[in-house]
Amino acid sequence: MDDSIADPRPTSEITEVVYQLIRENQAILSSLSSAEHDLKKLKLELDMALDGQLQLSIKLADADKEIERLTIGLISAQQLADSSASSLSQSPGQASMIKLSMKHFRELFERSSEAFLLIDGEHLTLCNQAASLLFGVADRSRIQEQTLLMLSPSHQPGGIPSEELAKKHAEAAQQLGNVNFDWVFRRQDNHADVPCEVILTALPMDDSKALLASVRDATERLLHAQQMQDMAYFDSLTGLPNRRLLVDRIAQALTQSKRSGHHGALIFLDLDNFKSLNDRYGHAFGDEVLRQTATRIQHCLRATDTVSRQGGDEFVVVIVDLGEDLPSSQLQGQQVAEKIRTALETPFEHPVSETSLADETALIRCTASLGLVVFKGQQEVSNVLETADSAMYRAKAAGGNRIETAPPLGELS
Repeated sequence: MDDSIADPRPTSEITEVVYQLIRENQAILSSLSSAEHDLKKLKLELDMALDGQLQLSIKLADADKEIERLTIGLISAQQLADSSASSLSQSPGQASMIKLSMKHFRELFERSSEAFLLIDGEHLTLCNQAASLLFGVADRSRIQEQTLLMLSPSHQPGGIPSEELAKKHAEAAQQLGNVNFDWVFRRQDNHADVPCEVILTALPMDDSKALLASVRDATERLLHAQQMQDMAYFDSLTGLPNRRLLVDRIAQALTQSKRSGHHGALIFLDLDNFKSLNDRYGHAFGDEVLRQTATRIQHCLRATDTVSRQGGDEFVVVIVDLGEDLPSSQLQGQQVAEKIRTALETPFEHPVSETSLADETALIRCTASLGLVVFKGQQEVSNVLETADSAMYRAKAAGGNRIETAPPLGELS
């Protein structure tokens, strides 16, 4: 088979070719190389069987979906010579057990796309090429001279010292056989931190307590998880917290107010005549107005305050830690609200013509109506929102581009 030509056959046929080559036990490395070429991932895992025999699991996967798993029992060359040359039959869906020499295992170890580290005591005694690439070290002998901690930052996420956590994972692997955990390594070339998923397996090697670490870069997985969280808690247009996250922020502000005895404030604002602007100038300009509105509001707030988009043209601002004095807190809340109103009163620029060669723009005015309420102590989140919302509608009914302040809520004595 010419490895330079991509095999157009379906994944199921490729998998059958891999099985056949392994059964023949003559071109196992070529078959695995072909599988890795035609599929997206080839993963190796080393596990300890119940009888004490090492087993190498080869997972053929398309993207992140496992297609087949081949389990290989590792035996010595002498045992291989004494064993039967016949292959084991299998039914669809069952794992295939193949006797493989340690020589072949070493070659598989090298060819794996997954990084492997052999740890004897505290020192790394063996690693493969994938480990060299992951850690940014051209000469792998440099890795083998180090300890796991030398390839890691001093602390792991959460502030736990790497030395303390590594010891716990090593002890757990020795007791349980293997453990799976997340770990941050530090590349040696650019000193960038790399989040990884690690499978740590205990290996019986005479009287020593050796460990095999299978290391996989988890950057894409964590990025995907972060993107999913952003979709759940942040507005995709403006990047602001959405209503779901806002409710949590208000609850935190109320708890903080009860604990500190300081007032907080909530501003509910709605853009005036945004629908007619959106209909006249188009949704693209309407979206730009919403993005600029978010930016302008953020510039009016402290880092500890929160602005959220509720959907449409509604925004909510949460202000914390205004102080114990009610009149002073109300004045501060009104000052922030006025600052926001003034910022939004400034016209937005709209291109006169997208095809015009001249850089001509029209100034489009889009003001806002704001409702303000000052609170103190534990309140219902819905009550605070509804109170500010009602004040906002009074401001809109009075002509817009103004602020209405609701009676304060909570422990006001």
